[in-house]
Amino acid sequence: VSVGADDGHPQPDWAVPLAHFVDQPADPGGFPAVGFETPVSVMYTSGTTGRPKGAVCTHGNLMWMAAIQAQRWKIDSSSVNHTAGPLFHAGGFEALLLPALTSHGTIVTSLSGGFTVEGFMAAARAHGSTNLLLYPGMVAELLTAPDPTALLPSTVKQILTGGDIVAPWMYVRLAEIFPDVRMDQSYG
Repeated sequence: VSVGADDGHPQPDWAVPLAHFVDQPADPGGFPAVGFETPVSVMYTSGTTGRPKGAVCTHGNLMWMAAIQAQRWKIDSSSVNHTAGPLFHAGGFEALLLPALTSHGTIVTSLSGGFTVEGFMAAARAHGSTNLLLYPGMVAELLTAPDPTALLPSTVKQILTGGDIVAPWMYVRLAEIFPDVRMDQSYG
């Protein structure tokens, strides 16, 4: 099942509107029994030492990773975690969205293609996003905008980044203009 969310873009034909699921019974039944050792996904490595390799993740792997990240970044039911990363990638799904789901927080996804800092921040403002996943190039786009303070919502507490080098100037600039927003770099 693919779920479509309202991010201001036209929904693809294959997406099921989120409202469809909201009206469903809390326990529709018919789901297979799963355990901590049951495989749930295959994430591909970056291939730094050769070709990318499929790493099988289990329900237990993802559950513990989400619990650890939620504890480390203080993600709870009041968190609104927002990503522009693709959901097939560990950064887009596992790093910020899964910890919000396991903490009963809210998740917001924006399309990873066609990113603009103005569009993403407008969605973040509309949803009251508290934690953002932005790749370094996206962070640079925010920090070099003519007026970054007009873009970043006041609700944002954390920017999670990774997947590329974070230049030291980004940390300095972020601290200068957004002293109450921390930027954490994640890998793996």
